[in-house]
Amino acid sequence: KGVSGVKLNEQPLATVSDVTYDSRVPVNNSSERLFLSDAIRFLQAGKLEELDLSRMELRDEGAVRVADAIRHDTKLRFLNLGYNEFNDDAAGSLAAALRTNTTLEYLNLRGNRIGPRGAEELAAALSGNTTLQ
Repeated sequence: KGVSGVKLNEQPLATVSDVTYDSRVPVNNSSERLFLSDAIRFLQAGKLEELDLSRMELRDEGAVRVADAIRHDTKLRFLNLGYNEFNDDAAGSLAAALRTNTTLEYLNLRGNRIGPRGAEELAAALSGNTTLQ
């Protein structure tokens, strides 16, 4: 769990949209909350193409915040929410976001506590999503 901060894509940094957040270096919980707030702000501004929030202990509240931010995002292509201990309620929020998001190509939800209800909601949302691969 943790955050390494900011990593640049292969191309020269031209705008904030070239920034990728990555979570691989351990940090304390207050840094995680600050990092999530920053990531949400960048998402809401349409500035991120890739976001790795795996193993950040987002739980339901954090996953719902991410879902709200990606609902109408026009830039994010890669989102890793693996191993964040969220359940069906957060999965429902993510499902609602997937119904309107038209840019996300990769989504990892592995290792969360999504039960049958959340899985059904996600499956229904994915049936109409044409961008996720």
